[in-house]
Amino acid sequence: MGEEASGDCMKGKAVWLVYRKLRPAFGISFAFILLSGVFLGVMNFKVIMAALGFLFIELFAAFYNDYWDFSDDIKNERKDKFTTLGLMSTRSCLYLSLILACLSLIFLMFTDTSFLMIGIPYLALGFLYSHKRVRLKGTITGYAILSSPFFILPLLIAGANGIPLTRAMPISTFLFFQYMYILCQKDSTDMRDKKNVFMVYGWKRTSMSVTLFSISASISLFIISLSFPPLMLIWLFNTALKSLNIKDIAKGTVTRGRRGRIILLDYTTEYLYILGGLL
Repeated sequence: MGEEASGDCMKGKAVWLVYRKLRPAFGISFAFILLSGVFLGVMNFKVIMAALGFLFIELFAAFYNDYWDFSDDIKNERKDKFTTLGLMSTRSCLYLSLILACLSLIFLMFTDTSFLMIGIPYLALGFLYSHKRVRLKGTITGYAILSSPFFILPLLIAGANGIPLTRAMPISTFLFFQYMYILCQKDSTDMRDKKNVFMVYGWKRTSMSVTLFSISASISLFIISLSFPPLMLIWLFNTALKSLNIKDIAKGTVTRGRRGRIILLDYTTEYLYILGGLL
């Protein structure tokens, strides 16, 4: 009975961890691509394939990061990683990440030049984000480099489809600042990492940066909302979520659990925008 209960517990943890991995992948890359397609009026098969390709890039980066971050995750007492819970070895994590990278390329092959021009460099940035010889993780500059493909992508889609770049600019700025906000705020609960924006630049300075990225993302989202006034209600909710998170960070009272719940709801609002755009 004890062994069966233990086995069920491990299966439950594994399912929960899969959900934890999928959450940011769907909340960032997948949602970003669909959001671009919907609000630029080019929602088609290639956009869906691109969204899946970027989803697998995000998953690749997550598992590849777990491979390099094992010692930091132990120090931070992370209980939300396959490696720290003993469900997967670091080497298996590495092999899985490479498989996911290959899958991302397969999906991107069904898209067009616009997506390939961004997808392949973004895949390369997934390597550079975690690899110890480069390590883009933990610096504002590194995070800006990681976020830049999502600024460029809507502009490329617009250019390829004869859409004015001015129409794509609010989407580009939202995706860039939203990703900067997500990457920086995440570091607020990983203070035992070897490299961390709050450690590198100081808590006060980084809190101000997170606030700036949050406000910039909210302003861009407000402009997008003007295309469909009912979206203003979702914008208010999204802005309120960001306000709660940056308030916790500024006061130094942020916790991983509360921050994670706020970001999950933030991800959810992106899909409400996608739904509103489709309507």
